[in-house]
Amino acid sequence: MKVKIAVVALLGTAAVAAWGLTVLRARDADRVAPNVTLVAPATGAVVRGDVRLVARAHDGDTGVARVDFFVDGEWVAAATAAPWTARWEATVDHPGERLVQAKATDEAGNTSYSAEADITIADEEPPAVWIMEVDGSSVRVGATDNVAIDRVELFVGTALVAVDDEHPFVVDVAESELDGGALKAKAIDTSGNVRYSEVY
Repeated sequence: MKVKIAVVALLGTAAVAAWGLTVLRARDADRVAPNVTLVAPATGAVVRGDVRLVARAHDGDTGVARVDFFVDGEWVAAATAAPWTARWEATVDHPGERLVQAKATDEAGNTSYSAEADITIADEEPPAVWIMEVDGSSVRVGATDNVAIDRVELFVGTALVAVDDEHPFVVDVAESELDGGALKAKAIDTSGNVRYSEVY
């Protein structure tokens, strides 16, 4: 009489079944993180307004489930299907350098991050400038900007008569020069944006 013996052993996440000389092994669980690369924006890019975020992601096991995008470590957008693209509004109210990064998650929950891209949000907002008062030879100028004022220049007609790079902007001009034409101020911010005041 022939006797057959079946033995089933559970080893970690792999089940091994033995029937005679036949051995079956279940597929191991997916523990491998996906690959992800941030394609756009690239390091060195200068952006403004509506920015297209693009990543390249691949997973050889269960597949990529989603790609999230971060700016300075804060979540800004996500894509849940290929092509892995999304949109982000780069507000000009907060210009300057930013770090952008992509994060890929596969269907098994494994995650990985791309390298960071160092980009700049362009400052295209000109400053505001106005002449506040003229007291004898002293001219007081008001100027504001979303980032910072670099300097204020004062003109009589087309002639540059004074420059001030420290707030409050108060310049002294010879009264004889003030009689030489219309008085106006020019403000330049730290990004090089320029605006002229109305004629005083």
